[in-house]
Amino acid sequence: MNNLKKINLSINNMSCGSCVGRVENVLKSISGVHDISVNLASESATLSLEASSQINDVTKALITAGYPAEIKIE
Repeated sequence: MNNLKKINLSINNMSCGSCVGRVENVLKSISGVHDISVNLASESATLSLEASSQINDVTKALITAGYPAEIKIE
């Protein structure tokens, strides 16, 4: 786990604390995702991935759950 890649996401459709919990649960269910932090106020999430190719799994899972996400470029 030393080669984790940090990813920042902009997440749509989060409107309450329950939404944050659902997004966290979706992210926790994906193998290789670590260090999850979801922020309602900024509609964003930060996480670490074991492989950058997993970002597709992350965005697909969030879309399926009703929370479309994009990678934030900073």
